[in-house]
Amino acid sequence: MVFRAEQNAASANYIAAAAFIKEAIVYFGNIEDSESKRAELKEKLLEYQSKINENLEAHEFSIDLTDFANKAISLIMGKSKEEAILTLAFIESVPKKEAIRQNVLKTQSPLLS
Repeated sequence: MVFRAEQNAASANYIAAAAFIKEAIVYFGNIEDSESKRAELKEKLLEYQSKINENLEAHEFSIDLTDFANKAISLIMGKSKEEAILTLAFIESVPKKEAIRQNVLKTQSPLLS
């Protein structure tokens, strides 16, 4: 496990490296007189965890909700507050779960969606 952690760290995959180190810490927890090794691994874990943030990239995207906003405005125009709230609560043009799922699957990075 430690070897696999080091391999992942060498390729800057610190998330996997940290996961393997955590497994190693648990493994060494079952071995008597392994406190020094666990302490060493905990230091390594902290190092890998601190490097995870360095490798994360920010991604920006925008969503155009103009059509939804215009439909909502047209549906509530001229209604009382109570009627408008009920209308918005049951608006039919809200995307269905399956449509959202298909959109996510079509994107390059489902994680971003």
